[in-house]
Amino acid sequence: MPVCQLVFAVFVATAVQQVAAATTTMKSTSKKMMTTTSGMAMVTTTTTIAGADTVYTGSMTLQLADAQAFVDSPNATTIMAHSIAASNDDINQDMVDVRSVALATRRLSAEPRGLAAGGVKVDYTVTYPPAFPNPVFTKASIDTTKLTEAIKVKATELGLNVTVTGVVVAEPVQTSGPATTATTGTSTSGATAATGLLALVSAVVMTALAA
Repeated sequence: MPVCQLVFAVFVATAVQQVAAATTTMKSTSKKMMTTTSGMAMVTTTTTIAGADTVYTGSMTLQLADAQAFVDSPNATTIMAHSIAASNDDINQDMVDVRSVALATRRLSAEPRGLAAGGVKVDYTVTYPPAFPNPVFTKASIDTTKLTEAIKVKATELGLNVTVTGVVVAEPVQTSGPATTATTGTSTSGATAATGLLALVSAVVMTALAA
């Protein structure tokens, strides 16, 4: 067999072997859930930093029969902390901090007109300890029926007559908690090996042709 034909046969056989190896590498990469682009595997590693409290900041607007009397009461924050805790079976009063109880001086765009004048805006936080399982708090976490009843009962215990006629809960926002970081790296070992093989075959072909 002429030298040129022999070299060409070697080249074709090597190329077929290389394609088969590349296909095997891509299948393996897919099983490991890595994104392969142009023969390069992108690997993302996610790390969660635990050991911190998870804190949610929220607010709600109440419609009360006598809003001013409730705001003026020195027990207003105690009543609301107790009632927010009572509205959710997963938290207790020690986890609730009522930051302010004040008259709602203007209607928020997301609130119905019935909660404008005479409304009471309550700002609060809910803090989950580090070991608490699944520390998630949303507006749906507050049962407004339980909240309303708890306000009435607690206020009566403290000598205050309160009638709640409406409640609007804003979506709480997580302001602190365990941080999650993602690191993306590039693995090129498969591509490097294939490139080296191609270079070797090319060198053999060029040498044979030169001879």
